[in-house]
Amino acid sequence: MSRHRIRLSTNVLIQRVNDEAVLLDLETRGYFGLDPVGAIIWEGIEDNKSEAEIVESITRRFAVEAEVACRDLREFLIELRDDGLIHLEEAH
Repeated sequence: MSRHRIRLSTNVLIQRVNDEAVLLDLETRGYFGLDPVGAIIWEGIEDNKSEAEIVESITRRFAVEAEVACRDLREFLIELRDDGLIHLEEAH
């Protein structure tokens, strides 16, 4: 698993609704809906967890293998980055 430092964009607000969440990008005024897995990932980012810790949270809560959770996490992080919601930096 790659090691990135994940930082939240400062222009994003979050509202949790049950197990899901809605993000609002204050700069673009875009809304983004997060399903329960996405909400767990976002919470992990907020808590400054590593990618491995986030994968562990996903596999503990959902019936999914670590390899699948890791792949899905990477894809989701890239989507969040491309939408300007997070910043990914190589960890040293």
